[in-house]
Amino acid sequence: MGRVMPIYQGIENLKKEGDSLQWGGPYLFKDGNFSYMPDGRALFSALTPPDQAVSNGKFYLSTRRGKQLNSMTFGSTDRLTGNRRRDAIFMAFEDAERLGLADGARVLLRSDTGEMRGVIQLAPVKIGTLQAYWPEANVLIARRTDPVSGEPDYNTEVRIEKREP
Repeated sequence: MGRVMPIYQGIENLKKEGDSLQWGGPYLFKDGNFSYMPDGRALFSALTPPDQAVSNGKFYLSTRRGKQLNSMTFGSTDRLTGNRRRDAIFMAFEDAERLGLADGARVLLRSDTGEMRGVIQLAPVKIGTLQAYWPEANVLIARRTDPVSGEPDYNTEVRIEKREP
C-alpha cells in the first residue's frame, strides 16, 4: 500500500497488535519546520463550531471517538476505555441520572435511519451527547456528507428508550 499511496508509507511494517503509524512521522512538524507553508510558518484560522443543539428529547450521537480511527478496535479490549463490548453506548453521568439509567442498562437507540440495541456505559462525555462504536452504530447514520468539507457525517440525532433485561 505504501508504494501505491506514498502517504501510507510505513503501513506495511504493522505486524502485531499495538503497532501504529502516524502520518508525518512520530512528531508532526517537530522543531516548527513548516517549510511547505507560505513563509515557512503554520497558518491558523479562528473558527466558530456549528451549533450542535438537538431536538427536544434527543441526543447527538457521534461514532468517532478519542484517539481511535473511526473508533474501530481490532483486539478484544478497547484500549481507550478498557471496554470489551461493541454495543456500548457511552453516556454522561448527568444524563443517565436524569433518565434513570444505570451503568449497564439496556437501551434502544432510534434515528430517522434505523435502530440499534446497546448497553449504557457511563463515561465522561459531554452532556446531551452519546458515543458509540463504528461500524456497529452505522445503522443509525444517514448516508450524507458535510456540505463544507465533503467528508462523510458520522453523527446523528437519536432517541433513547430503556429496554427490559
